[in-house]
Amino acid sequence: MESIDAIAKAAFSFLFSNEIETSLLFSDINLSAHLSVSAKQFALDSGLLSKRKGKRCHDKTSSFVHKTVQEFLAACHISNNQDVMDEIISKYIKRHDNSYLKISQVFIFLCGLSASAANKLSELMNVYDGDRDIVSRDEIPLQATIVYREAVSNKNTPIYLHLRL
Repeated sequence: MESIDAIAKAAFSFLFSNEIETSLLFSDINLSAHLSVSAKQFALDSGLLSKRKGKRCHDKTSSFVHKTVQEFLAACHISNNQDVMDEIISKYIKRHDNSYLKISQVFIFLCGLSASAANKLSELMNVYDGDRDIVSRDEIPLQATIVYREAVSNKNTPIYLHLRL
């Protein structure tokens, strides 16, 4: 579990980093700053991480096997460390336009993991992204239904969605 927790924290840290270009693909040096050698090897052996060699022998990059795996692990970290909402996620949402789109899958996973964390994230998304233009008003009820079903199917209630139309 220690390795999984460390990998989840790394997934969160990369996904919510200030540098968009390193949020999905990161150097071996950056990865080593987040994970111990054994946790890194566990992530590679289990298939959570993949490693690529660059043109030069010392240029190695890593990434999670798929973005949704990284988003799920980030949601796991958030559900176990809800203090990151105020410290990191609120700043991320303020800093990036349309951040609600970038973290929507994390939010859906969070609804299945922790209703209280999902409620708090829903509130943050509503406060900081509340002035955005909605592409389609039909889109909101559909998304709310999906999120609500995710929470209910995982017995994570009560869920209080914050939606501004």
